[in-house]
Amino acid sequence: MTADIIAKDQEGRDILLVEVKASVLSENAISQILKMASATTPSIPYAMVVGLNEISVVRPDDSGSKVKSLRLDSKEILGHYDPEYGHKRIFDYYLKALVEAWLNDLAYHWDSDSPPGSKGLAEIGLLERLEGGTLSDVPIASDSLC
Repeated sequence: MTADIIAKDQEGRDILLVEVKASVLSENAISQILKMASATTPSIPYAMVVGLNEISVVRPDDSGSKVKSLRLDSKEILGHYDPEYGHKRIFDYYLKALVEAWLNDLAYHWDSDSPPGSKGLAEIGLLERLEGGTLSDVPIASDSLC
């Protein structure tokens, strides 16, 4: 399995596993990435699945169940970085680039003092962990998750 993006905190620890798919995602796809995040050693505390319509963020516990979760509208979040989002065809590589722009904005506020989704991410404890962190494309295994 691979992750499209791994976010690291300021100390370089993996904190968020992100899978990006330019399609409408099922609950099964979301469950798969949650299971994978729970199985990593050491465990990655947050998992995110990004589809065309929805961004799901979960914080699994050791058993893989959802402790805290957040659902965000992809168009509302990513449309901030491309106003034509939702009005044109989006491919995986471009969706990934938009997600990276958003995560970097959350970490460094390069585009906005309060990037979209900040409030929800703060409520589940992820925003403060993203601040000042970095992103990595390094795969953690060999096949795609979804």
